[in-house]
Amino acid sequence: MKKMKQILILMTVLIFFIGKSYGQTIPKDKQLHIYAGTVVSGWGYIIPQSKNLWAQAAYGVGSSVVAGAGKELVDLGGFGTPDIKDFGATVIGGIVTVGVITAVRGILNINKHKRNNSSFRLVVNNYPINLN
Repeated sequence: MKKMKQILILMTVLIFFIGKSYGQTIPKDKQLHIYAGTVVSGWGYIIPQSKNLWAQAAYGVGSSVVAGAGKELVDLGGFGTPDIKDFGATVIGGIVTVGVITAVRGILNINKHKRNNSSFRLVVNNYPINLN
């Protein structure tokens, strides 16, 4: 859990700086939606602690979808200007974050298997794959 929180914080900072470097091309409003999708999906990924990698990815992306849709529904209620691109930016932030966290977890698991075994073995959804 501690490593996942560290990864989430690293991803948030990284996406923040990437957004700043492309700030000329991405409007400020969309950057904020990407950041929101990053944070919400990161927590949606970490909190359930499922052993199934795909379930955790679905929780993460699903939480950014719910957050983006909820924000746009509030905007439709007269509290802002609804924009489907805002929803898309929130979901994109969630997808990128979940993709990177999943990749980092895979790399950490591969390295753990390399250290623990003389042979190289990758485990995907509890199915071992020998890569000798």
